[in-house]
Amino acid sequence: MQSTCFQNQGQITKKALIENYRILNDIGKGSFGNVMRAESKMYPGKFVAVKTLRSKIGSPKDFCRLREYSFFANVPKHPNLANCYEMFINSYTAGAVFILELADMNLLQPIVWHRECGPLPICTYDVATLTRDILLGTAHIHKFGYVHRDIKPENILLKFMSDGTTSVKIADFGLSKRLDSESSRWTSYVATRWYRAPEQLLEIGNHTTALDVWSVSLVMCELCNLRPLLPGETATEMLQYQVDYLGLPDQFGLSDVEVNMRLKVEEGAFAKRRAPGLPMITKNKMHRVFESFIRLGLEWNPSDRPSASQMAQYLEHLLCTEIKENTVPIKTTPLEQKRRCYSL
Repeated sequence: MQSTCFQNQGQITKKALIENYRILNDIGKGSFGNVMRAESKMYPGKFVAVKTLRSKIGSPKDFCRLREYSFFANVPKHPNLANCYEMFINSYTAGAVFILELADMNLLQPIVWHRECGPLPICTYDVATLTRDILLGTAHIHKFGYVHRDIKPENILLKFMSDGTTSVKIADFGLSKRLDSESSRWTSYVATRWYRAPEQLLEIGNHTTALDVWSVSLVMCELCNLRPLLPGETATEMLQYQVDYLGLPDQFGLSDVEVNMRLKVEEGAFAKRRAPGLPMITKNKMHRVFESFIRLGLEWNPSDRPSASQMAQYLEHLLCTEIKENTVPIKTTPLEQKRRCYSL
């Protein structure tokens, strides 16, 4: 089964999902639709992920207005992006259907397993290689003028290959946005709250690729700590966490952020204080090699954050100079145990 890149609405067809794919089980359900595991009837033994959207699609023209369609139509495939094989309108339900590459798990699952096993830290080599691959996929998205806007562990897929390696795939492009699109207004829901950048919380400026860099940095931090760094339940709590770890933004000469932040302070959103010393972001000593690197991606000012490509190159340098492969015997980790189960 080959991947398909649709360039115009004339290539969007209507057909029956159940006549072309045998649905096996649910993978996940969300407010916008469902993801299921299925087998192709045309290519027996070929297993895929089927994403169906609940909203009805009246015509191919309506289909082409979907963010996910726009992404797959304009961003070429990449080893670190979940591949799309086919897109069509389900003739039975009139809903949009995306036939996607199937993975073995998402990144949150091994994080939870490691946390529950002791906790058992993920070794520095695995943290670095996983994050590097996420950054390479993110850089590819940015190269073609898009921003993902919802990078989080649940949207990072892991696929165990026959040669024993693990392939990292960024998935779920339903909130992706073209950077040169006419609308630059902030929407009420962009990104899961724990991974939102301060400019998203404060609705300052326009969408930029720096949003994704912030989110990837928090994913890396979660790989190190096995818990989210900024688990706020509201925007106010999120800002408080950010101040706790990064200090007040007026230290960085950000007049627009400073004004908005001071308004939040005057409204009693969080205490007027400046910590005498900022706490460490990485909680385990073995991950302190990443401390300054993660902070680069968590700059208050979006323009001060490196690009995803620059951060990937820096991690590659760390892998070549400071981080040794298998610094902790990987065969003892839950991630490797699961990988070995799939390779049997």
